[in-house]
Amino acid sequence: MTIDALARRDRGLLLIAAFKLLKALLLVLAGVGLLSLLRPDIGDDVRSWLVQFTGGRGLLGIQTILSFLGGATPRRIEEFGLAAICYGLLFATEGVGLWLGKRWAEYITVVTTSLLVPFEVYELARRVTVVRAGTMVVNVALVAYLVYRLRHPIVLRPLP
Repeated sequence: MTIDALARRDRGLLLIAAFKLLKALLLVLAGVGLLSLLRPDIGDDVRSWLVQFTGGRGLLGIQTILSFLGGATPRRIEEFGLAAICYGLLFATEGVGLWLGKRWAEYITVVTTSLLVPFEVYELARRVTVVRAGTMVVNVALVAYLVYRLRHPIVLRPLP
């Protein structure tokens, strides 16, 4: 794609694509990290590093990870690792499709993001936090933007 063609593209789609690709990268890395915990030597090292990382402050996120790692069976860790990788690959597919301006990617992104909204509403009803509220607002705005784009396609004029 040339610089001129990229400049004519919808910046909103490019921003969403970049966000999806970043999430894909993080999920694939997390999945690979989880799968690497199945090796006993690495798993013990990660657990001790996380304990040292908290520095006795008892960070909630780290405590949650430690309790998960302590109580998870190897099968469960493998399932979570593979699920994270698969979900990351879905995000990568969406991101690449949106970056290339493919209409099918807009449809997939609307569907997959819309499916998450009821879970976000449930989590927000359980406990209101800035992160949960922000996540829901971003996802609803993303869906609204893509639905608008699908209903009102942008027609690009050829370059002079």
